[in-house]
Amino acid sequence: MAYRRMVNPRIVPLAWFSAAWDKERQVLGPDPWAYGLGEANRKNLKTIVRYCHQQGLIGREMSLEELFLDTDPGDAGGDEGHY
Repeated sequence: MAYRRMVNPRIVPLAWFSAAWDKERQVLGPDPWAYGLGEANRKNLKTIVRYCHQQGLIGREMSLEELFLDTDPGDAGGDEGHY
């Protein structure tokens, strides 16, 4: 809902906000602050786990399912609710 509000040019008092926002969306996608275990976050979290293992911080590379409890089994981690 907040993203829909931002489409109004009078909400943000910056002259070039729209152009900057369009560029941000090109680079970062529609939701730069995505949360959950969606595809992009899964990739990043797997990389972090791999780095931790390589640096000896953890004894083995654990799966994300081992690290995170699924608190919302009905949510597939998709982009529902985003504009």
